[in-house]
Amino acid sequence: MMSDCISQQEFELFKDALIEENLEQQVLSILKLQPLAKALGEEATREDLLPFIAFNYGEFHDEVLLNLAEELLHFVPLVGGFEHAEVIFNILQKLCLTDENIVRERAVRTIIALQQTMSRQQIEDLLLPVINALTKNDWFTSKCSAVMMFSPLYPRLGQTRKAELRNNFKTLIQDDSSMVRKAAAIACVDLVQVVEDTFLEDEFVPIFQDIAQDPMDSVRVGAIDIALALMKRLHEDGLDDVIFKTLEDVCDDASWRLRQSLALSLATLQQQLPYGKYRCKLLALYQQLAQDAEAEVRVVAASSLFRYCGYLKESYQTEEENENNFEPVFEQSVMAIIRRLALDDSEEVRLALSSNVLPLSTLLSEQCFEKNIIAFLLEVLSREDSIMIQTNFLLGLSNFSGTVDLTQSLSAIKGSVQAVIARSQANWRTRRSILLTLVDIARFCDSTYFSENFQQYYTSLLEDPVFAVRRSASLVLPVIAKHYGIKWAREYLVEVLEKFCNDSRYLYRFVALFGIAEMVQPQLFPQPESCLEGFRKLLRAPDPKAHRALAKIAKSCRCVQRELSKEKYQSILKLKGELNYSSSFLSDIYTEAEFAKLKALNGSVYSVGSEDLGDCRAPYLQGVLQLIHNTFLPIIRYLNGDPTENVQIGAICTLGLVWDFIARLSQEEAQEWVQEACRQLPSAELEIIQKEVEDEFISADYKPSEPLESTPTPITLTPSYVEEKLDFISLFRTITLTPATDESKCGKPKTKLDQAEKRVLPLI
Repeated sequence: MMSDCISQQEFELFKDALIEENLEQQVLSILKLQPLAKALGEEATREDLLPFIAFNYGEFHDEVLLNLAEELLHFVPLVGGFEHAEVIFNILQKLCLTDENIVRERAVRTIIALQQTMSRQQIEDLLLPVINALTKNDWFTSKCSAVMMFSPLYPRLGQTRKAELRNNFKTLIQDDSSMVRKAAAIACVDLVQVVEDTFLEDEFVPIFQDIAQDPMDSVRVGAIDIALALMKRLHEDGLDDVIFKTLEDVCDDASWRLRQSLALSLATLQQQLPYGKYRCKLLALYQQLAQDAEAEVRVVAASSLFRYCGYLKESYQTEEENENNFEPVFEQSVMAIIRRLALDDSEEVRLALSSNVLPLSTLLSEQCFEKNIIAFLLEVLSREDSIMIQTNFLLGLSNFSGTVDLTQSLSAIKGSVQAVIARSQANWRTRRSILLTLVDIARFCDSTYFSENFQQYYTSLLEDPVFAVRRSASLVLPVIAKHYGIKWAREYLVEVLEKFCNDSRYLYRFVALFGIAEMVQPQLFPQPESCLEGFRKLLRAPDPKAHRALAKIAKSCRCVQRELSKEKYQSILKLKGELNYSSSFLSDIYTEAEFAKLKALNGSVYSVGSEDLGDCRAPYLQGVLQLIHNTFLPIIRYLNGDPTENVQIGAICTLGLVWDFIARLSQEEAQEWVQEACRQLPSAELEIIQKEVEDEFISADYKPSEPLESTPTPITLTPSYVEEKLDFISLFRTITLTPATDESKCGKPKTKLDQAEKRVLPLI
């Protein structure tokens, strides 16, 4: 009976729209099914609407059928519950017959979702007839759909129905269609996990043998995953005769895809079989796969090296009664595999290996690693010509602990860094990754060696023609400065930033601003709740040097605050609110996921230890305050008068960031515990500190050694002018630079339209 909410005429119009040839009209109509069903009522929905759809579903486009399968998931309450849901399952059964795979999968997912809320009796009355009909249908699509539902339904059935389902599965695994057998092999993995133990060896091991001996390699590939599933369920004694022997036969299989699948699963096999008697057999399999005639198999074997070695080590550790012989086996057998793969004719094989060798440092003792892997690294870097392979080995340095001795390797590493930078002009991401290598290298050499051998490469990346590389280079600036100390950074790195102030290419003048922003508030360090928290811990010692350093920071902060209060900076700061600048833009716009690990390893940049209180080093915070006062503020003021509007905007944003930092630090140094620590120093000592600050903090304007050739009158950014430019300013926060853009010859944009078309990354 038709509901009063909708007329018969309106319902007929909906039917006409549903069977129209227009795809868009059909999709819109299907999406209105639920509201229509609610308006029609339960009886009209199950007796009129759904039968109409079941009769005409062949007229629908595949996209409409996909939406129909999704909508039917919500129709059970709209037809009056499962006792009236037979018409829903009839439509879903028809959808399981369609040729389009994505429609069949969606229909199966809907059936599986519905059975979760059904009782056992409802499943046997409504679902099993659907599955039996699909299983006995001649067309392969129905059988493929049916077999996908076996494992979710099996635990919900009684013993009689379970036996019926297993028999149907045995029939499908021997079907004439290879498509059906392949689908059954895939479904067997999940079914093995839910079937009772008593049926595993008697019924599913023979099924595994049938799949492993199938004439089609696309079906035989599934045997590897089934073997893994069986190993989780069977005891050690049940593996020898059938399963493991079948895996050994795979190495001699004519299909390289099957051997590739075995190579991919070898590490998992070692994990599932930690028994001593299988250890040598699996190692023999790995050796055989690493020498396979097909490069595709060797690539996977090389990619599995680290995971395989990890599980191999675990297998020795689980046998407490036996001696741990992992490292002797590694030196005698695994190293031979590594050396063979490193000499492979296929570059893809060597590339896969290059990402898996150096992480072995986490598995081996320091002595074993230096004896085998470090020597191997020197050999590879000296003979390898591939840039990508060299880059992977260099990135692997991040896996080394700080105690590894790389003294003898630094020369070879330097040669590789030089080669990668010089030969990667077509791949800017490769050059960007070298920044991580430079950070790792800093852990293994002193500041003098780094300055003489590697600083030049860091400087070249700051000057890179690609914006993303330059921006990423500024991100690691505080990381290196923190490691070697702020005094070293002031001498070797800050002077590099000053040179960019006078570059004729305006996009390169941003580098100075980026460097200042990162030194003040580094993005690759987690932001601490308090910049002075490190001193609170040192004061508990107590250490008189900590009291003195804290007092000097407090006086330095006030000195910077007085400098910022001058009119020449306040006139610039008046505009920072109008710009609506952001001091925490997403740095992964430039670095993607490259620097995520580095950020996780860093502590607070403002952390301080006893080593920072000596005569040769100063706390990072103290050094930054001096740099802000003496160097950064004059540079910002100079760039605020830049002939290019974009640089002026960047200078305003950077000064705003510095202002926020000093304001926050001022609040912290005014806290009672800081003031109390300062009062514990004698008055004479405080006067000496004040005199030191006055001597070290010198106010001066920035004077470029080589002024720009053409310096038009700077544009004054008044609030009204900034309001007109807000759409353009948003480009600094939302639009990314085209990676392939070569900006090495860019000069000042000539028109406002040119400026708007420059795809500039966020400034701060």
